[in-house]
Amino acid sequence: MKIRGRIEASYPGITVEGSNHPPAFPRTEIATFLRGMQFTVLALALFGDSIFSFLNVPLPQFYISLFRENKIPVILGSLFVGNALISNLTSTGAFEIVCNNQVLWSKLQSGKAPNTPQALTHLISRIREVCLATG
Repeated sequence: MKIRGRIEASYPGITVEGSNHPPAFPRTEIATFLRGMQFTVLALALFGDSIFSFLNVPLPQFYISLFRENKIPVILGSLFVGNALISNLTSTGAFEIVCNNQVLWSKLQSGKAPNTPQALTHLISRIREVCLATG
C-alpha cells in the first residue's frame, strides 16, 4: 500500500503492521449463522438422498422440488450469495493508524483513507508528534 511504503521510507525505525478489525457484535453472529445455513444447504444438495435414507425418513416434498430438481442452481446460489452476504457482514472497511496507543488516523471516524496529499501530510506530522517525540 502507498501509505505503508511512504511511512516506512520516511521513518525506517517505524514498523507498519496490518491486521483485521473485528466487526461489531451482531454481525459476527449473523455471519456465523449464515455460514452454518450455507453448509446445511450444501449438505442437503449434495448428500440429501443419503442423509434422509440414513435417518430412515421419506424424502420431504420441499427437498424433492428444491434440492433434487435444482441441484446446481442451489449449490451455486448458496456459494455465491452466501459468501457475498458473509463477506459484507464481516467487512468493516477499517483503516486505523495507531502509535503509542493514540489513534493517528481512523477511517471509521473520518469515513475516508488518508489518500490525498493533505491527509498524508497531516498523518506524517502526527507521526512526528506522537511516535517520534516519545521515542
